[in-house]
Amino acid sequence: MRSLLNRKGIPNIVQREGGRLVVKTPSAVESLEEPINIQNSIDSYTLAQLANSAIRLKLRQEGWKTSPIKVFNAEIYNKLLEDDSIRQYNAYKLSMHYFENLGCYILSVDPTSKYETFITLSNLSEDVLASIKRVKLCGEYYSFELIGIEENSQEAMQLARKTLEALRSKLRVHISATKEIVAKVYPLSKQLRDFLMHYNLLLKETQAGINVYYTYISTDALCPLSSVENLKKLGVDLSEHRMWKSPNQRYQEAIDFAKNIEVIETEGLKLELVTTEPIRVETQDVLRPQAQTSNNTTIKLDDVVDRSAWGYIITPIRNGSKLRVALINDNGKIKENIVSLLGQHVAEWLKMITNTDASTEMVDRLEEAKDDNFNALIYIGHGDEQTYAQLEYKVATWGLIPQFIDGDRLYERLTSKKTFRVENYAFPIAKSLAFRAGWRYLSLTPPPGLEDAVIAGIDRTYAHVGNGIGVGIVPVLMSPDGLDIGYLDPILGGGEEEIMVNATSRLREQLNRFDSDTLVLLVNRTYIPKEIEEILEKNFPSYVTASVTKTHSYSRLLRKENRIYVNPSVGDYIVIKEDDTTGSYLVSTSDLRKSWDLTITPLLIHLKIRGLKVKPRTVLKYLLDMQTLNIEGAYFPASVPWPLYRADKLCKKLYNITLYTRQLPSGKMLEAL
Repeated sequence: MRSLLNRKGIPNIVQREGGRLVVKTPSAVESLEEPINIQNSIDSYTLAQLANSAIRLKLRQEGWKTSPIKVFNAEIYNKLLEDDSIRQYNAYKLSMHYFENLGCYILSVDPTSKYETFITLSNLSEDVLASIKRVKLCGEYYSFELIGIEENSQEAMQLARKTLEALRSKLRVHISATKEIVAKVYPLSKQLRDFLMHYNLLLKETQAGINVYYTYISTDALCPLSSVENLKKLGVDLSEHRMWKSPNQRYQEAIDFAKNIEVIETEGLKLELVTTEPIRVETQDVLRPQAQTSNNTTIKLDDVVDRSAWGYIITPIRNGSKLRVALINDNGKIKENIVSLLGQHVAEWLKMITNTDASTEMVDRLEEAKDDNFNALIYIGHGDEQTYAQLEYKVATWGLIPQFIDGDRLYERLTSKKTFRVENYAFPIAKSLAFRAGWRYLSLTPPPGLEDAVIAGIDRTYAHVGNGIGVGIVPVLMSPDGLDIGYLDPILGGGEEEIMVNATSRLREQLNRFDSDTLVLLVNRTYIPKEIEEILEKNFPSYVTASVTKTHSYSRLLRKENRIYVNPSVGDYIVIKEDDTTGSYLVSTSDLRKSWDLTITPLLIHLKIRGLKVKPRTVLKYLLDMQTLNIEGAYFPASVPWPLYRADKLCKKLYNITLYTRQLPSGKMLEAL
């Protein structure tokens, strides 16, 4: 239905109502095969989405290409390789939102770039193909996790042909394939997984009680996904191609683009751009993240990355294990004097920030670290993800804290023209080792009503199990003051909603364990799935949900200073929607005001509070305070609340470990990782 509407240039959106998907348009469309239920009134959210659809359709009629979140002119691009197999387009993210407190609709125009690969898997060398993990349908936006390549399998080839036929006829995907070599893949789109499962084209296996899925597609219908990692593997020198825009550059390009959109009229909808000047928004009282030290001194984010504060202002609140660190250099580019200097500075930093006799010692073999009473290991290797994953898993199984250093990247920094100081490089390494060894330096003050809550951050990843891939979740637990950290075993199997429901049920057990009635659940998504909300309503007397994401359609926040646009300060925020029990906010959480090149993406935070008297804005301040707990950052603390940052980091480790070892770390091992 949407395909028909798009071809006719009629704005349309899909919404879920009462458990079913509904296509909405601004007016009745007589040419549709089935009648549409027309409502006399359209809410502001729906109207904004229809207006956004109208703009995108107008650009399509003028020859522009559209992807799910971007529009771009396919005729204008830069070649990133001489054979024209990789292109870079100037693209724009467009979104329309209604801001209740402003009483108006705002069109967000975010200039960005889009990269497209036009080389198929069948044309890649064996070495390059072996390093590619993410792929997509050529010329389309559906992406997959690449599990492997299979030849001479009639069953796999037959399934690949059926999959291709279904994609062409049902999803109107314009792809072709001629070669018989097929790729074993896992669809990353839930929509595509559901579609393939409906036609029995998504295979399921059960490995050790875990459901894993896969399908087959011809290798000449797939291209490498245009991620930064894949572009490098395909031979693109990214240092020659600017991949970011400054705040002022974004403003200028957005103004130029917006001039092309003046008045759009379609059936039942008229859109007029009143002004191309940015809307000036008065920010609320700035919410500066802060925490307390051992003597109750209040510190801010700047102090966390300030080397001079550690050992003086920032001292241990809670002691951990004394650190005896083994140091192995397995990269010939890094000279022994540099390794020795690195070990010396790590030991000095550890002594300063723990006030104990920490030490580092050079060893020749991994087994020496295992057998000689070390409790941490720094390994300088090559930029090899397989070695990295296998080493971290092995060391963690020994009960040692692993710290892998990419020696190739370190060598680039040592030989670059920029000033490089080994003692500064050692500083975040020492903080990371100390944190994982149990040392705690900062505490939070939870809002009234959350003093006895269980704080949990969960994030999703994909795990390689047996011959397929399953969805996995890593729950990270935190006490309200931030001093106690816990890790549940990773939860695997089933669909995304199903596994998040399982994770939420596990958290109910944790509340019983800590004799608590309140859960604060942080999820790295744009929304909390309905299935989770139902479990929370049924099983938790009081709770707070926070969906926190950088991936959203709202505009960036900029500040005008001296006639140019720059990044806002940390803690600047605007209210999208707010009442006594819910709140939606755009928040600046990254300190990039000193950089003229990078533009921050604000966090979109949705809050929902049930069974508690705490106000949404008070919870928002508490979430921002959690940023101070990320003491591992070299220059900037994480831009998301600490439990989510830690869950995201562990999900990346879980993905690599299951990819290269097919082993699943336990909750106890996650402490070391």
